[in-house]
Amino acid sequence: MLSKSRQPRYRVWLLVVVLGALAVLLIGTTMTSRAYVTKITETTLDDFSSGEFHRTGMLDISEEGIDSIQLIPIGLVGTWVQDAQSLPIALTEHSAVAVGGHVIVMGGTDVNLDSHNEVYVSRIGAGGALEPWVEQTNALPVALSGAAAVVSPTSDTESWIYVIGGVSGGGAALDTIYYTTFHHDTGVVDPWLTSSNPLSLPTYYLGATVHNGYIYVVGGYQEEWPIVGPTADVYYAQIQANGDLGPWQQGPSLPGARYNTLVVAYGAGNVNTLYVMGGRSSQVVGNNDVFFADVNPTDGSLTPWGTSLGDMTLPIYAHSGILVSDQIVATGGRFRNESGQSVITGTVQAALVDPTNGAYRLYDWCQGDPSCTIGAWLTGRQLPQIRAFHQTVQEGLYIYTLGGVFEVGQPTASVYRGSMTDRAFARYAPSGYYLSSEFDFGSPADLRQLEWEATINFPLSQTLDLSYRYKRRGEFWSDWSLPASSVSGTNVLVISPPITNVVLFQYRISMTSDISTSSPLFNSINIYYDVDDPDLSVSKDTGSVISAPLGSLLTYTIHYSNTGQWVAENVVLTETLPDYT
Repeated sequence: MLSKSRQPRYRVWLLVVVLGALAVLLIGTTMTSRAYVTKITETTLDDFSSGEFHRTGMLDISEEGIDSIQLIPIGLVGTWVQDAQSLPIALTEHSAVAVGGHVIVMGGTDVNLDSHNEVYVSRIGAGGALEPWVEQTNALPVALSGAAAVVSPTSDTESWIYVIGGVSGGGAALDTIYYTTFHHDTGVVDPWLTSSNPLSLPTYYLGATVHNGYIYVVGGYQEEWPIVGPTADVYYAQIQANGDLGPWQQGPSLPGARYNTLVVAYGAGNVNTLYVMGGRSSQVVGNNDVFFADVNPTDGSLTPWGTSLGDMTLPIYAHSGILVSDQIVATGGRFRNESGQSVITGTVQAALVDPTNGAYRLYDWCQGDPSCTIGAWLTGRQLPQIRAFHQTVQEGLYIYTLGGVFEVGQPTASVYRGSMTDRAFARYAPSGYYLSSEFDFGSPADLRQLEWEATINFPLSQTLDLSYRYKRRGEFWSDWSLPASSVSGTNVLVISPPITNVVLFQYRISMTSDISTSSPLFNSINIYYDVDDPDLSVSKDTGSVISAPLGSLLTYTIHYSNTGQWVAENVVLTETLPDYT
């Protein structure tokens, strides 16, 4: 849980009220100074989750008390386990998204090849386990298979869900786009609406993604005479304030026609890129090529597509996947083996995004070594069961593979869950950084000291550096401080003299490892800063009494207040009476 503890240097105030002569009607005491030292602590996964991860992820080993940030493990998604909550029915060619702590499954085809319009929602519980599926009152307007689905959050509590194209229950391809509001707090789907701007042609088995407020539709199988077959067309449309889509605009075509492909969008800093991986270009042949195009964040337009030198390990189609923490993870799919047979696989392929590599746009593990055969893509722990025409979604630390076929024509209801935090890794990213959330001190404070815990098992081959920036009220952010290197254990950075009048603070952790099978760990941080003491005052009111005979009962009122910026803790009021009273 988020731990933002404010711990004063002096936790007890003794406010002394001296009675004195009875003729005194009002006596007051006020304390003010600037010696109240408080701190912000981040030490749990909930704390770290509000930051940004760039080739980094979170490590959770509860039995060892480890909640840390590390370089991401590549080529696996942790230990796959079968979730206790299977889909309500066996489905393939369905659509799915995950958002707001829920997984949502829509439509699909059952074992009898019948299409469905049901919508099911499962809340993600403790340890990533799914809670029982709830069938929504608001089903899709039509039974639908082979459609694409994307989700676009509009706030912390709501998201738009879009279901694009597909094949209706009657077997006809559609150009329709349905959308709805999903409520994170209740897990409820609103009634579905139909976009006023349909696709240019009826299309199914298309790829789609959402990025910077635009939806991108890539390839697919089109069915409207005289165009019947796979397409290389790419279109994009802006999401409007009411959730509807603006007019579709045509982008540069793919280098080759594709359907049953995987599309993801990457964005960090000034880099915005779409990746298209694998897919079919004919009825039976898969591809292992990777196409990429940059996105103009101003108007959503695309550069011409390039072809990455980093081919996937298999010529795959009907696979699924996601992008998480700069890592593209592709699961399952079908391919044609050396004997010419169409084979379903449980292979998990992974690659690191690398915008600096113009030839790959993925991280090249070989780095020019002619004896190296790894390339850009690594294979990790396989799915427990082969899978194609399934859906893979990600929410938080967990990845879910939902339904699909495990052999030709045999849909399944099983759900497998993988964790992004397992240490049984294939290899780690060579470098990465974590950017904390922006901490608001509430009122101007003096930044005094940083203290953090690190684990560095190979000091000669690994680094973990901390830098920070701050913002004073009415000013711009400062430049990032020079990186402070870390040792394994406790690290302390005393800021002398303290930086005064700070209202916002942010830190950045940069990691490197020359050892591919190990990562440094960032375990916790304490941020110490000074603020004004609570502005405490206390006064005594004896009312109209100005004198009293010896032995009489005297009643009076004590008034106390705090007009400062901070909560006073453990305040004690003490009255000292003269001996003769």
